Amino acid sequence: MPKQKFLSSGTCSSASTVYINVCAFSGTSISLEPVPPLGLAGNFRKMYVKLVSDPDSGSSAKGYVFTLRKNKVDTVVTTTILSSTASFQNSYTGADVHFTATDTVSLSVVRSSTPANSPAFSVILEFEAD
Repeated sequence: MPKQKFLSSGTCSSASTVYINVCAFSGTSISLEPVPPLGLAGNFRKMYVKLVSDPDSGSSAKGYVFTLRKNKVDTVVTTTILSSTASFQNSYTGADVHFTATDTVSLSVVRSSTPANSPAFSVILEFEAD
């Protein structure tokens, strides 16, 4: 089965953790319905995240951590974007995380230190079915 993309976007919060659903992308159209439970077994392989602006106006140690969640529990798929991160984008290309057809999928966005800004973001997750 070909690789699929899952999309999400939202706004970071400098005050608290943000939990968001993930939407399906077939290559030609986007389903705006959240996908939990996934309905398909397979592996999440990569995650790409982009902030639209600086999370802390130049303070290199402040920003946000983005994590893929399985059944409301964090997985190893995580990436951090700090004010010092080039172009305010980063990716995860490490170990795959397997999901069953009944697992739920979501993302968490957690502050790293206390960034001053709450920028909008977009996320693309690469998934390959079993």
